[in-house]
Amino acid sequence: VRQLAPLDEASIVFYRDGRTATVSAAIEHESTVLIATNGKVDASLPYSWTQPRDGGEGLEALTRDVATQVLLPLITLAHAPRARTAAVIGHGSGMSSHYILGSPHVEQVTTIEIEPEMIAGSRVFHPVNRRVFEDSRSRFAIEDARAYFAAGDTRYDLILSEPSNPWVSGVSSLFTREFYAQVARHLAAGGVFGQWIHLYEISDDLVLGILAALHDHFPSYTLYFTAPNDMLIVASLGNSLPEPDWGVVRYPGIESDLAHVVPLTPQTLDVLRAGGHVTFGPLLDRDIVPNSDFHPVLDLGAERGRFLSQSASGFTSLRSPRFDMIAALEGRPIPLPMEMWSATPEISVARATTLSARLRASDTPQADTVTSDAEYTGALYRKRTLEAVLAGSAPPADWELWFRTVVAVERELHGPAAGFADANFYLSVERYLVRTGAPEVALATTQFMHALAAWNFREASHAADRLLADPTIGTGWVPPDMLRDGAVVAKLLTGDVAAARAVYDRLTFAGDTELRSRLLGAYLRAAEESPAARPSAGEPTP
Repeated sequence: VRQLAPLDEASIVFYRDGRTATVSAAIEHESTVLIATNGKVDASLPYSWTQPRDGGEGLEALTRDVATQVLLPLITLAHAPRARTAAVIGHGSGMSSHYILGSPHVEQVTTIEIEPEMIAGSRVFHPVNRRVFEDSRSRFAIEDARAYFAAGDTRYDLILSEPSNPWVSGVSSLFTREFYAQVARHLAAGGVFGQWIHLYEISDDLVLGILAALHDHFPSYTLYFTAPNDMLIVASLGNSLPEPDWGVVRYPGIESDLAHVVPLTPQTLDVLRAGGHVTFGPLLDRDIVPNSDFHPVLDLGAERGRFLSQSASGFTSLRSPRFDMIAALEGRPIPLPMEMWSATPEISVARATTLSARLRASDTPQADTVTSDAEYTGALYRKRTLEAVLAGSAPPADWELWFRTVVAVERELHGPAAGFADANFYLSVERYLVRTGAPEVALATTQFMHALAAWNFREASHAADRLLADPTIGTGWVPPDMLRDGAVVAKLLTGDVAAARAVYDRLTFAGDTELRSRLLGAYLRAAEESPAARPSAGEPTP
């Protein structure tokens, strides 16, 4: 978490003792504008965003705090694109209310902020928050959010909660099941609720406690990454969350605000999804104690998490492995990426998306437009080195060592794609293996990877059996997380729950507390206990 820079490194432009906190705003080296509560930075953005533009600066990516400050309101609004009334909990930079007011359908936005000096200090961000001060549809409620909702009966089409970090006194009460019950009562029919959660200086269990509290009152929700260490939960009271309409970024006011930003396309935004009710429900329903007023796990643990510099690493790595078990369990295919740019390059899954598109464009007429950097140069070298070997007939000196390159190139070439396989890549690998008399384990591993990539789960299950029968298993042919997750999911999705359990028990260490293991174990347990809840054996064909 950032602290306000020393005075010799920052120009303090606002400093006041408020009724609940000391609020300060500063400009650091004419590069960053920020606002802080008791010295802890709550919002920041590049100084250039506050300056006039002549159109010659080039397009900017969304990085650091500004990524979250832009994406929180836009992703939430996309799930309620025709929202007429909105409430924003926590003013901060004022950008969330500003972007929601960029919708032509919105009639009123109420910004609920307990500290008046935070509103005053946020003027340092003008003009990126101008609507919250200048638009007649904007109003402020100077009040504690729980008191505000307890005293009123207004229903909103959109509620977005982004208070300060929960280790700040009193803030953790805005992440409890009791507060979420209040929020649910104030949502209009078809309305959506957005909840910001930080993943830094907090543990996976504390985040799960927040998610469990929300899970108790909202039947549907989806998680999104908005920065490397920030997430957004978008929830609704319906049995399914409305699909996002990314066309909100083309609302005239919002489009004008983002004219200097790398385009926010459906691919850019869709890839930020990180699971929802289907994935987390089995774990939250039975294994996680919800954060509540009467069991305040967050209030008791937030300061400890900050002091120990903990990280919710299970959440930050949810989309890291090659096989996306979350997309498979949710039945949500992700096409091979096509766009060679991303507005959110600091988020690992977004970076993997653009790398995939650039690598697959490297041998096309588009190659001249591909931007080169160290990551791309290394990946392209591995790809072309592998292609040279695949074009020949000589076997490698060490099959197992060579196959690690195949695994690496496959991962870089496909990125976060799920349910789609690069047919040319696999055809060339499979022909080479046959031509050179490759060992059975190499053939089975390739078959397993290909089947998982294409969501041919019956084929993946058969290949997994061949791999698990080999005594060399676990020595490097296939990444352990891909083998365990892929084999278990393949058997679940083909209805063989008993075999899925046997694989899970064999490949999961006793006492494993890693989030993916816990999610998969809970999903498996739900399938064992309720046959009707088992996923279908449908296998999408790309």
